[in-house]
Amino acid sequence: MDAALMYILAGKVRMLSMLFKQRDEKAVGAFMLRDFSSAANRTAACKNAYSLIGKHQPEGAVAFFVLAGAITDAVDLVCRNLHRPLLALLLVRLAPDTPKEEACKLVRSVIIPAAEEAKDRGVLHLAYWYLD
Repeated sequence: MDAALMYILAGKVRMLSMLFKQRDEKAVGAFMLRDFSSAANRTAACKNAYSLIGKHQPEGAVAFFVLAGAITDAVDLVCRNLHRPLLALLLVRLAPDTPKEEACKLVRSVIIPAAEEAKDRGVLHLAYWYLD
């Protein structure tokens, strides 16, 4: 589940599905092949994400949030629970169908405060550069 996020961000969901099926996780593999443009499938992906949070698997939860298009929840989880503002910035930058206004709002309200708290000057520089 660790690499699932990167496959999803790269748009390789079908390949990720095949990898899950090879690991005998056929249910997850079949779930990945759903059409996430429908509200019912996005809701199911969010429910799976919350289930993974309850099982203390936040990396998998982030992947399912991105799959569902819930970038705000994914970025919030990455910053607040995983304490990885650089990954959050990568999510904002690479997540599909994220409007620029929403991305800038997330950078200002979640990523920059997390980077300031972590005293990560590199991420702060990248975040302000993204806003320009």
